[in-house]
Formats: sequence, structure tokens, C-alpha cells
Amino acid sequence: MSRYVILLVSLLLVVIVILAIYQSRTGTEPEATLPTTSPMAPEAAMQHAERGIALVEEYQYDEAIVEFDKAVVLDPELAMAYVYRGSVYNVKGEFGKAIADLNKAIELDPELAMAYANRGNSNNGKGEFDKAIADLNKAIELDGGLAMAYVSRGFAYLSKGDFDQAIADCSKAIELNPELATAYGNRGYAYYGKGDFNQAIADLSKAIELDPEFAMAYNNRGIVYGMKEEYHKAIADFDKAIELDPDLAIAYYNRSYASKFLSWKTLAIADLEKCIELSDDPELVESARQLLDELRY
Repeated sequence: MSRYVILLVSLLLVVIVILAIYQSRTGTEPEATLPTTSPMAPEAAMQHAERGIALVEEYQYDEAIVEFDKAVVLDPELAMAYVYRGSVYNVKGEFGKAIADLNKAIELDPELAMAYANRGNSNNGKGEFDKAIADLNKAIELDGGLAMAYVSRGFAYLSKGDFDQAIADCSKAIELNPELATAYGNRGYAYYGKGDFNQAIADLSKAIELDPEFAMAYNNRGIVYGMKEEYHKAIADFDKAIELDPDLAIAYYNRSYASKFLSWKTLAIADLEKCIELSDDPELVESARQLLDELRY
């Protein structure tokens, strides 16, 4: 594939997990209000866990972690608290911490499908796709109705270049939950990988219909429009992706590439400079530098 399509994993990992801006943790240690030997400790632990879940739903991740910390201090055998804290660490990109929590949850409850599913997400995040598939297979074995497990396994197959299996898993997720935007988004990119641009655009458009703030779906649809040489449509999608997520470095790169084909050299250079400023991905930065040198000289 051309440089127009950069880093399949970098492009799509974000669509598996919730994107949010979060503050750094305070570093304070949780203080249990009851001794762990108290008969009231498990009840209090559940209350902290439930507060943590509510905070996750409000995207207050650091505050949620504090509540889960308190829950496991009060009840070290509360598997649910480890699962949710692990899922929050996944969102924050702290995959080692996530795996440690999810290992503990599985130790406490080997039949907990969500623990395997979330550990699969952790392994996806680390780029260990075979491990991810093994975990997600187990999650699906334990709970065949877990739509997000199919999405995550589909992502792992997508990252390995197995587009047919990725499409099959995303289609199963859609069968289980027709409102799951990420399933359409990932399936759309798998169709793109197979060269079926029209179906890719259809799926990515459906993802956007279901979630109008899905920045990566706009970015990926823009890529497909670019491959169809519909550069004005591509740029409109990259514009929207950047409006929704101004820190999305890959969207600046992709917009610069479309601008290059329209001979909008000044705009292309500005976008490449912004991409380099924002990105912590060495491969993307190197590709941006190479294109920047090409445009300047």
C-alpha cells in the first residue's frame, strides 16, 4: 500500500477503545474507610466499584481508578473491580497495568468472559495479536453474545492482514448489536484492505451515522476517497476528523497527502509540520519528514 495509508494498527486501534482527554493521576494512595476484616468491607467495596463504573461512564477515568483502588483494598477478591480498573488502564494506554489487573480477575474468576475480552484488548494495544486472538476466543467461548469481543478479535485479524476473518467477526458483532459503530468502522477498513472501496465507504458512512463524533471513521473514509482520487471529498473528511480530534496526527498526514495531489503545496507542508509536532509514532514521523522533504525540494 502507498504511504497514503499509514500504519494499519495506528489507524485503527483508536476505534476499538473509548477516546478521551484525561488529567494525570494525583498519586495519592486510597484509604479504606473500613478494615478489610470488617463484615461491612465487601459491601463498602461494591459501593466504591459501582461509583467507579459510574465515573467511567462519564469519562472520568482517573477518578474511577481511585474508586476501584479503594474497592480492591476493601475486598481483594472483588474480580469485577479488577476488570473495570483494567479496562480503564486500557483506555489510558497503560497495557501492562491493565494485564496485571485482568490476570488477577481471571485468577479470581476463570469464567469471567469480560476479563478475557479486556485482556485481548490489552494485547491488541501491545501489538501481540496472536495472544489477543487467544484471549478473545476464550471470551467468545464463555459468552457468545459479547459483541465487542468479536469487534476486538476482528481488529486483531485486520492487523494481521486477514481481511476475510476480520469482516466475518465484525459482521457477527453487527448481528449481535446493529448499533455498534466500531464494528462498521473496522469492517469498512477491512473492505478497504480487500480493495472494495464502495463497500468500505458504505460501512464507514454507517459508522459515522451511528456515531457522528467518530473521528477515526472520518479519517478512514477520507483515506478511501483518496484512493478513489476523490481528493476534495477526502479533504472534507480529514477536516472533520481534525475538527473532532485536533490531536489526531494521522489525519494531518493524510490531509497533506490529498493536498499534494491538488497541488496545495503550502497547506500540505503546514499539515506535515503539524503531524510531526503531534505524533509520537516514529514511523509516521519519518514518513511525514520524507514527504516534507519531497515537497520542499
